[in-house]
Amino acid sequence: MQETAIENPYGLGALIQNGNIVSRSILVVLLIMSLLTWFIGITKFFDQRKTRLQAIAAEKEFWASSSLTDAISKLKGTSNPFRALAETGKQAFEYHETNKTRLSGAIGTSEWITSRCSALPIWSSAACKRVCRSRLGRRHRAVHRLARHVIASTTR
Repeated sequence: MQETAIENPYGLGALIQNGNIVSRSILVVLLIMSLLTWFIGITKFFDQRKTRLQAIAAEKEFWASSSLTDAISKLKGTSNPFRALAETGKQAFEYHETNKTRLSGAIGTSEWITSRCSALPIWSSAACKRVCRSRLGRRHRAVHRLARHVIASTTR
């Protein structure tokens, strides 16, 4: 018995061989979009991994520091979102302390620092939100904890 190969008229090979310019261009566009999707997925994976490692380091080193300045210096890198959060918290505390008689004086220190830190662009990153919620607790709890650390370190 002799086997005969049956060609599939709906396969990818048939599309490439027999397709017109429209079907081939759609195939090329879909291929490019697929490659870009894989590229975005892989880069997001590495970004989330970097943020997760920064969160672990921040949790380990930051909260064990004796002062806020020392804690900020332990957070390495200029693109560290936790360093930006700590620096913003420190700036918010210093602003609140120097302007107590103004409008911000009617707002509690912890509330003021929380509102300033919540406005940071790092909170728009879904990966950063997920890492902060899983490793450092809920966002507001982490910011309140930072605020208490700022207040405690500046009153010493």
